[in-house]
Amino acid sequence: MAIAPASAHPLRIQGVLTPGDINIYRLYWRSLLLVQTSQKNERKSLIWKTILNWLENW
Repeated sequence: MAIAPASAHPLRIQGVLTPGDINIYRLYWRSLLLVQTSQKNERKSLIWKTILNWLENW
């Protein structure tokens, strides 16, 4: 099986996206944002837990 050269997809190189590509990018960014917000919320809750523990032990 021959590997297609990069010139096989000139539209992709020029940055022209098909609606299917746009949907994939949307899903990708949405999942990235969800992961980032959940990580931030976890970090916030960890900070709050440590602050509360520190206040209780103080």
